[in-house]
Amino acid sequence: MVDAMMNRHPLTLILLTLALTLGACNDGSSEAPVAPIPAPPVAPPPEGSVALVTSLKASDKFGVPTDSFTAGEEITLTLEVSNPSDRTVAFQTGQPCDVVTFNALRNNQVLWRSIDDEAACNDVIFRAEVLPGETITFDEVWLGTNDNGSRLGAGSYLIDASADWTFETAGDSVAPPEPLAITLL
Repeated sequence: MVDAMMNRHPLTLILLTLALTLGACNDGSSEAPVAPIPAPPVAPPPEGSVALVTSLKASDKFGVPTDSFTAGEEITLTLEVSNPSDRTVAFQTGQPCDVVTFNALRNNQVLWRSIDDEAACNDVIFRAEVLPGETITFDEVWLGTNDNGSRLGAGSYLIDASADWTFETAGDSVAPPEPLAITLL
């Protein structure tokens, strides 16, 4: 709702923010309200360029989306890449066999990284086209282990994904997805 208000009435959002900020100090305290720091402006992409939209998901071995898994359970990580535009977006990998890399992190430390078996890929460059309105997916199965194959302990982990893609049209891009929080039980 705030996004819709901001798109239609930026002054309303400013007044709403001011009212909430001033109202927060109406608790009898003598501290002055601290004004929120506005986000820096984001440069618009070049005209005609397309930013592919991404999202991360996790599911169990039956394909049921979830964020909690038992130790040793197969966790299917899926990166969805969608094209919201009305034209086809083409890209290729920046390096052989390195289409998408998934990472499992805890306390900002990478504990596991998906890496394709380079010997099996024979220096093949992956090329893809994402049609208008189409979503393509990249999957990886993770067993809740670190890079050495040892099972990770119970707790919360963040999953992220990255891609080193070269786009055929200048200005086209893909934003990394928001990290996905999962729990190992």
